[in-house]
Amino acid sequence: MGGWQRRDSIMGPFLRQLWPFVRTHRSRLLAGVGAGLLDALGSGMLMLSVKRVFDAAFPTAGARSIEQGTHAGLLAREGAYARLHALQFGDA
Repeated sequence: MGGWQRRDSIMGPFLRQLWPFVRTHRSRLLAGVGAGLLDALGSGMLMLSVKRVFDAAFPTAGARSIEQGTHAGLLAREGAYARLHALQFGDA
């Protein structure tokens, strides 16, 4: 018998014994499970967000750079850098 099957055969009767005590607090149990799921989802989203920021700040060797230069030079070219700067700082 595998480890999971043996653990399930032990936990099943144990959980059935606990069910009468949990039944009165079913809404709290469901709220706790829901909060746990939201936390797991939020953690996953946080990891993806951090990865995107990290990849933007520290591009890998195979990444293509859109524009390079000094701040003033990039603004003068009126390219992607200038558009992002205008969006962030409200420049017209």
